[in-house]
Amino acid sequence: MIVLLPAGNKSLDETAQALAQQLKLQNAQASRTTVNSFPAVVIQGDQVGQDQQTGQQGITASTLSYVIQDGQTLYALVGLCGPGTLNTYGGTFQNVAQGFRRLTDANKINRQPERVRIKTAKAGQTLASALAANGVPSKRYEEMAILNGMKTTDKMTAGMLFKVVGK
Repeated sequence: MIVLLPAGNKSLDETAQALAQQLKLQNAQASRTTVNSFPAVVIQGDQVGQDQQTGQQGITASTLSYVIQDGQTLYALVGLCGPGTLNTYGGTFQNVAQGFRRLTDANKINRQPERVRIKTAKAGQTLASALAANGVPSKRYEEMAILNGMKTTDKMTAGMLFKVVGK
């Protein structure tokens, strides 16, 4: 699992130390690095917790985390995997972290949210034909079928309500 979190506004080192404490890391190793020219600290360690059934302390996860500084803003990218599996997943965690960069694409920054709208079916329509009648592009039919808990070929009755997503 990989989680991206806002990490506060303290120094990079203080934030990395606080993250290691918050994650309850044992034998944490931290080092300075850069991620796409952003200063960063990479932290590797084992998360220690209590077994719910036995009550004994033990390693519950292996972690590879990055605290990345972009100006005054800090981000924590936390990679967690099963105990002893960091050799398997660590490379993926590292690749994701190395892909961190500032979003500058105006199309993505200025993107408007889509809204779910409730529509009424006509007699004899399939979900696909009802979606087409409501201007939904065919490439989104499967997505809308999942949203409605149906198949695109399911017949609808007159007055049946269904959901569409759009601007």
